[in-house]
Amino acid sequence: MQSSHSKTGLVVLFNHNYEKNIPLIKQLYNERFSELRILMPFYYGSDKDVISVFGNSFVFHTYIAQAREKIMAMDCDDFLIIGDDLLLNPDLNELNIHQKLNLPRGSFYIDNVADISTGDYYRPLIEATKFTTTPLGLDSSAARVLPPYEEAFNILHDKGLMNSTIFSKCTPFYQPWIKPFSANLYKNYKIFRGRVWHFLNYLKWKFRPKKASYPCVFGYSDIILIPRDKMEELCRYLEIMATWGMFVELAIPTSISLLKNVHVVYSDSIPYKTGNVWYPQSPSHFSKIHSTISQMVECSNNKLSILNTNFPKEYLYLHPVKLSHFN
Repeated sequence: MQSSHSKTGLVVLFNHNYEKNIPLIKQLYNERFSELRILMPFYYGSDKDVISVFGNSFVFHTYIAQAREKIMAMDCDDFLIIGDDLLLNPDLNELNIHQKLNLPRGSFYIDNVADISTGDYYRPLIEATKFTTTPLGLDSSAARVLPPYEEAFNILHDKGLMNSTIFSKCTPFYQPWIKPFSANLYKNYKIFRGRVWHFLNYLKWKFRPKKASYPCVFGYSDIILIPRDKMEELCRYLEIMATWGMFVELAIPTSISLLKNVHVVYSDSIPYKTGNVWYPQSPSHFSKIHSTISQMVECSNNKLSILNTNFPKEYLYLHPVKLSHFN
């Protein structure tokens, strides 16, 4: 178990420039995290706690790599990086995260890592085949720190994270019909068109499989915990994958999974639920989390000062929670 003297710094990452929320982030977390930094794209202000970064939000892992020197200047043992619209459980602070989550010292945390080749997630199939490891203008030596293609696949395969680099499966998502059927003809017609699209897409991948541009896995990346001694090595991987144009929710989990001699903890090993609406193929999950967030926000009456008092304590976080709605 991690010592109570271990200190975690908090890094809040904005996908887009939205400087109005900087005071709200500080109000939420300053009392719990003495080391707090905010990554803000295209920030030109003078707040020393805000680190200016640049790039496209689809590759926001480049923000972490760009800011690593300033992040590592923080006086802490680990870095918890969260999205700006992710609301962290108010019981967590800089001294108790490892104890609350039952994390051994020096561990990474990421919610989960999924095998893209199962076909259960559609977007990763597209993203894993559309970037290139040899973009125009990039010297091939830039990727020398990453494992070569076959070695990378073997690492992921040996960890049980990737079964194949050939993607021939795409699980169709058949949205349920709305009842009564006759009273919702137009809505059910749209559902029918969606079902047809998913079936045709299933056939397309089955008969025209594609190969991964580079072995990779998929994972929710709006909350990660990074041990200090692995930060530099991780960022070297991230900056290369950002240069390739690899989608962020492939790049972050893949980089973590390819690192040697690391211990990674996933959400199924912690005593909290995870509260994100990241599962579009599970309407019941989406509905449950959306309802939980809506109820919390409604009970808070748009007042940030009482938002945390209505947070359901069984969750590690809720996401997304749009702070722009609060005073």
